[in-house]
Amino acid sequence: AKTLITAVKAARQYGVKKIYVCVVHPLFVGKSYANLKKAGATAVYSCNTVPHSTNAMEVSELVYTSI
Repeated sequence: AKTLITAVKAARQYGVKKIYVCVVHPLFVGKSYANLKKAGATAVYSCNTVPHSTNAMEVSELVYTSI
């Protein structure tokens, strides 16, 4: 999440008030999710390819149907 954290911080420096982050695979290791929120992300949304509290997009049916 280091790249996302850097991007969120940069957006904040340019005065962006609300920052919505969208990721496919929420592989938030250690405190990376907390650090992303602390950096200023308004909300984080992810696909349910990896179970996480940010899961907001259902894609498992698409993935498993194509296998």
